[in-house]
Amino acid sequence: MSDTDDSEPCTSAMTSKKGKAASSQRKSSEKKSGERYYRTKFDLSWMQAEQYKGIIVPVKTDPYSFRCLICEKIVSCGHQGEFDLKRHISGRVHTSLQGTKIKVNPISGYMSMKSSSEDLLAREAEIKFTGFLAEHNVPSAAADHLGHLIRTCFPDSKIAQGYACGRTKATCVLNDDIAPELLPDLVADMTSSAFSLCVDGSNDQGIEKMNP
Repeated sequence: MSDTDDSEPCTSAMTSKKGKAASSQRKSSEKKSGERYYRTKFDLSWMQAEQYKGIIVPVKTDPYSFRCLICEKIVSCGHQGEFDLKRHISGRVHTSLQGTKIKVNPISGYMSMKSSSEDLLAREAEIKFTGFLAEHNVPSAAADHLGHLIRTCFPDSKIAQGYACGRTKATCVLNDDIAPELLPDLVADMTSSAFSLCVDGSNDQGIEKMNP
């Protein structure tokens, strides 16, 4: 048998191996391209499901992901769709964060207005005492001690126990509640009768004395 005859089987075998490798590579490439083509998009109907309501929202820039409002992160659902969502919400991190947020009381519960008669009378007392401080030119710092004094002097009174008006609150009551009510009367008195102005020169820091 000649050398040419011996080389033909080897060449045929190498060609067969190269063909199988190319076929395998082509199938692998087709499989990968199929995975990219058949990715699962976020389904808006998931947001209406009871177990997902208020937890997830779509991502505008990525249709194959969703944003978890509990974890505050973007999670992909392109591989297995809803199963990716279920796997995420059953995870340890999501479960622990959800339990923490459930325990937090809404701030509206702390800001609810009380409407009992004792509370309304206590607010009325705060306004009257603030007006007393302003009328007699008492420093607003006295309001920090007045509330404690009233509560200790009248321990059996629910109105006294509900009195809570310190310096900050008294200033707000005076500027935002009492002053706007009295300003029209003050302007009316100033336009109907003569009045004088007293200027205090204690803050004059000029070289020449402007006030006696």
